[in-house]
Amino acid sequence: MATSAYAMGGYSVSPHTENNIGPLVDSSGSDAVVPIWDLPIGTLINYFLASIFIILGTGLLVPFVGRIKDVLSHDKRKSIYNFILANPGSTIADISANLSINIGTVYHHVWVLELRRKVFFESHGKFVRVYEGRLASYDKKMDRVVYAHVRNDMSKRLLHAILRDPGISNLMLSQAVGLDKSTIYWYVQRFIKDGLVVMVREGRHKQCYVTDATKDLLEECISA
Repeated sequence: MATSAYAMGGYSVSPHTENNIGPLVDSSGSDAVVPIWDLPIGTLINYFLASIFIILGTGLLVPFVGRIKDVLSHDKRKSIYNFILANPGSTIADISANLSINIGTVYHHVWVLELRRKVFFESHGKFVRVYEGRLASYDKKMDRVVYAHVRNDMSKRLLHAILRDPGISNLMLSQAVGLDKSTIYWYVQRFIKDGLVVMVREGRHKQCYVTDATKDLLEECISA
């Protein structure tokens, strides 16, 4: 094909040949080896962070997980767990006082038990209570409420009185436990709010009854 020139002689166009283009990509061999200290600073940081996480995951975490798997092999921790099983709804202070274990030590062991989902914490009023893991489901919520109330000595006495004498009035409760009527009213209102007790008006008097949903468990807890 003949070479043609622009009318004003500015440039010319020639046929394409392979020899006119040099190698744009060097594919003759593998990439060059670059010393690690010559890498960009961002790459170096990512490299070292990844190395640290790998070391932690394989070197430190594995022994820790191994110890956690044997969570009940520790005698003191096992006694704390057994106490929680027997006394669901206890506070850390309850556990410490009953087992004569330093409260900080109890916190540590309960935390380890919580990591393995053997136990869990739940707030009830101003107290944080500990329950075994099997009570965590929603359908066990009322059970947890019952356990929380019977951990309080006065609540337990009042609920026992209502169980023993269905239809008892606030005045009779006051006489039974030796508290003034305003304090009895406060307790009974808490029971009603949490679904443990209902109050039924009979003429001029209000009578207290334990709810059907909690009666069996209350009887079991109070008689234990």
